[in-house]
Amino acid sequence: MSAPPSSIPMTLRQLTERIKQSGYLKNVSRLSIGTIIGQAIAVLLLPIVTRLYDSADYGIAATLNAMVMIASSTIMLRMDSAIVLADSDEQAAKIIQFCGQLILGFAIVIAISALVFFGLALDLGFFPKGGPLYFWLPVWIVLGAGNILLASWANRHAAYKVLSFSRALPPLLAFIVMLSMYSWQGSTITGLVLGHISAAITLYITIFFGLRHEGKPIRHLAIDRMEIRNLLKRFKQFPTYGLLMTFLDQLTASLPLLIFTASFSPHDAACFALATNVLRLPSTVIGQGVAQVFYEMSAKLSEDAALLRSFVINNIKFLSFFSLPFLIIIVTAGPWLFEWIFGAAWRDAGEYARYLVIAIAVNLVASPVSMISSVIRKQRTHFVISLLSFAIRAAMIGIGVTSGSAYTAVILYSIGEAMMLIVFLIWVVRSVRIRA
Repeated sequence: MSAPPSSIPMTLRQLTERIKQSGYLKNVSRLSIGTIIGQAIAVLLLPIVTRLYDSADYGIAATLNAMVMIASSTIMLRMDSAIVLADSDEQAAKIIQFCGQLILGFAIVIAISALVFFGLALDLGFFPKGGPLYFWLPVWIVLGAGNILLASWANRHAAYKVLSFSRALPPLLAFIVMLSMYSWQGSTITGLVLGHISAAITLYITIFFGLRHEGKPIRHLAIDRMEIRNLLKRFKQFPTYGLLMTFLDQLTASLPLLIFTASFSPHDAACFALATNVLRLPSTVIGQGVAQVFYEMSAKLSEDAALLRSFVINNIKFLSFFSLPFLIIIVTAGPWLFEWIFGAAWRDAGEYARYLVIAIAVNLVASPVSMISSVIRKQRTHFVISLLSFAIRAAMIGIGVTSGSAYTAVILYSIGEAMMLIVFLIWVVRSVRIRA
């Protein structure tokens, strides 16, 4: 049952006051500025990369990046999400220590595997022109997981100035490395991979030393088995449901590219990768800025159902308003824009973008508010929705692959994704409704 009408104006005034006091808009703006600078650099330099590197190499590197994102997000059992919600800095620091142990254990396993299976990887031809990718992937994954930990600690302490600054440099360093590798070896997958790794290293360094400069370094506290057991019990929803949800979400996001790589030509896979990468730029610019501050702010408002509901709905309205012009531009001029910016060989990417933008525009609205399930402790329902979403998206793109048409696969996938994201948004709004 909804709140009485007379309470609504007061709720909005209270919410506005809390937002002003918390610096929510200021923090979102600060994060967005850093992200805009970083993504502007990436957008300006990407046309150079697509003209230098072969589309097949670009497609394979994008596939590897998708695999790394899945691994980096899951090896910590999603306990990194508990850092913001921890009862104290001491508890948060111990969560980081536990996650660090998981990362170290994973690194050791991968290093041993690399040595044991070196000969097999060589026989299978996993060392394409440019160097052994097998040995770069563990480094890439560990850096990705470490960056998630640092960002979570910075988010807990509202170190948004540090996070904003950290987003500007990585794209530039990645381009410099890719350009250097191209001048040395020509178009190679390794050149693209090392570009990504250099960006991850730069991100780690800027956040780590930025936190120290702000007087908010990560505390190093010893943790024993009993404390680990207590932490897992206290935040059991993250390894129980959060881990599976993250794996499903990352796999769902990466699945189309993996299927395209296996089912269609390297050119089709590369065009699909470029289209999704470009279309996700607005989500990165606005969505990430809103998401991190939204998580912190919603955790603070979790004790007041009326304020939390107003906060969530206002965020959805703002993001919907922002996504509309983006949707119109790509639908009407996508192919021409991609051909003009990236070259004639990438016009197909613009055609894909014209269909994908519908789903990605809805995702721009849904993604920032997705962490609300952790705040209101409804990960189980969120997990069921994620599982259903994965099944429907996989089925839709599977039907498209069966048709033998890359365009059909893109259209069906976009329809399935948009439909399930709308279902998720409806659930979010219903989950934060005010009850009598």
